[in-house]
Amino acid sequence: MVIAKRWFVLIIAVLLVTACSVSRLAYLNAPPLVLWYVGGYVDMSDPQKTFLRERLTRAMAWHRQAELPEYQRTIEGLIGRVETKMSAQDVRTTYGDLKDYYQRSIEHLLPDFADFLLMIDASQLSHVESKFADDNRKMVKESVKGTPDDRRSLRTKRFIEQFEEWTGHLSNEQRQLISNRSQALSDSTEERLGDRRYRQAEILEIVRKKPKRDVAIATLHKLFIDTDSWRRPEYTRLLRERDEAFIQVVAELSGTLTPEQRANLQRKLGGYSRDISSITARAFRPST
Repeated sequence: MVIAKRWFVLIIAVLLVTACSVSRLAYLNAPPLVLWYVGGYVDMSDPQKTFLRERLTRAMAWHRQAELPEYQRTIEGLIGRVETKMSAQDVRTTYGDLKDYYQRSIEHLLPDFADFLLMIDASQLSHVESKFADDNRKMVKESVKGTPDDRRSLRTKRFIEQFEEWTGHLSNEQRQLISNRSQALSDSTEERLGDRRYRQAEILEIVRKKPKRDVAIATLHKLFIDTDSWRRPEYTRLLRERDEAFIQVVAELSGTLTPEQRANLQRKLGGYSRDISSITARAFRPST
């Protein structure tokens, strides 16, 4: 991910929780939404739809029970910590925890993903290939809009807006702090596109060759978790530099927040914590 998507560490927490009013509804209705999304890549048969719906429902039940309480504990801890400046190590630790949550969820889903890929037949494969190619063309087209300076400015603008969704309006000095970090980062479009194409090729190979289930799961684990085993060292280094830049800007910005901005942040975090309570309570509420 580029730094523009590695928002405030608190934003990542909420992306994992999907807990605002709209996303909470999405969370509770994840199976049909995922079915709709996957349907854009695979013209699924009725048995495939049934399989995917059942596996997603089971995965969501696991996530509500095993993962959401962990997210809630992280958010509750952050509510107190954002009252004062967070150190870079504070941010680094929290960011690492959230990456662990993400990887744990991905790892839990890999067997289901492998099973689904092994169900895709030759007649469906061409549509998947076409959709992958279309996605890549769109990414390339988007990456060359305007001049390099225009694209950097747009990324910075979006990054600032994403911070302001949490804190409210930022001062010129705060915006400049974010801009300085963002503008200094190299463009990674070519490397990201290479990553995407490699993953796509490996996924299509699973569909074509139909390896044994354990082999398919191991391949997906490599693609989505053990990425250092195949990623170009230059890109791995760039991603780590981006991680550290993100950590530093969050730590620096946290020391500049006004009482009103901190209150906005705590209010938003508190709302997400309550939403998690609502989601988990709804999941275990007896039927009447």
